[in-house]
Amino acid sequence: MSLQGKVMGVDYAGTYAFASQWPQTQQTWFVRGELAYKTGRADYTSPRTSIDGTDNWYGEARALVGRDVQLGPSVLSPYIGLGLRQLHHDLRAENTLGYRRITRYVTLPLGVMHKQKWSKDSVLVTHLEYLHLVQGTHWAKFSDSNTFSSDVKLKQPKGQGLRVGALWRFDNWSMGPTLTYWNIDQSDPRGQTAIEPSNQTIEFGFKLNHLF
Repeated sequence: MSLQGKVMGVDYAGTYAFASQWPQTQQTWFVRGELAYKTGRADYTSPRTSIDGTDNWYGEARALVGRDVQLGPSVLSPYIGLGLRQLHHDLRAENTLGYRRITRYVTLPLGVMHKQKWSKDSVLVTHLEYLHLVQGTHWAKFSDSNTFSSDVKLKQPKGQGLRVGALWRFDNWSMGPTLTYWNIDQSDPRGQTAIEPSNQTIEFGFKLNHLF
């Protein structure tokens, strides 16, 4: 199957940095919280079905902890954390049989940011991040019930992802491209009459941020 579409959304992030302590005055611990919501229409195709404009949205919440290390004019910030990502796909259309898919990932992000000052008011921020799937759960709802109980519940035990991006920060604004890649193995077939096949997801994006 294939699901392709365009989405728009909002991100909110907050960072708190602890005061550096002597003798490590060039190193500062920080904690960071992130929330994201994205929605849009996607076209679904499979060997038997083709549905245009299906509902598609996901939300994500992450908590990170890391350390800023001063390296001359730049700062290197390794970090680790825990994330929760939930996706909803409504693969139904008028007069067409279909179902709803709900997928939840618990992830362990491990990454590094690099901040380079280019002028008095501008900074280039790049990041590289590996995402380890701690647990994946997939629900397929074939009924019209809006309850979270599902006709099929599948476990996806293995998977990983990668995120890269660059943001050019000036004054209170920043902008730049992002790329996210997911590779999730098929669900555990033991004791199941159905499986969720292995899947790959590629997200190209462009961010425009306002700094408070």
